[in-house]
Amino acid sequence: MVDQRTSHKITLGRAKKLIRQYREQKDQILKPEFTGRDILATSDTFSREAIERLLSQPGCVAMRIYYGMDDQLRIKPVLVGVNEQNEDMLRVQSTSSLSIGDISASSADPGTSVTTEAEILDESGRCPPGCATSELNP
Repeated sequence: MVDQRTSHKITLGRAKKLIRQYREQKDQILKPEFTGRDILATSDTFSREAIERLLSQPGCVAMRIYYGMDDQLRIKPVLVGVNEQNEDMLRVQSTSSLSIGDISASSADPGTSVTTEAEILDESGRCPPGCATSELNP
């Protein structure tokens, strides 16, 4: 269950320590043939619009980050919504409607819901190569 009381907030000092330690150790956890190939990103960036789309889904109370791998063997984050039962939101139900100009018409009987795929995010702005400089990324 997602603990809504947890703020998840940490200090800038703690963030710097976590990131520094990761940078110093990330190649150590890879087999030698994979080091220096940007398999593990320094960071990934998602737009506010994409995050808001994911979080605004009906019933979404949190976001979960999975890690996947692309065809170049780079680790990639995959973000999914999470409902109150701590379940991944892979499909959402909504009332299907059709809007033409100022006229809206339901494509199904009133009260009938349609199941569609939920928002799932990938395709982040990866660093490297798109790195911004800050106290967290000197």
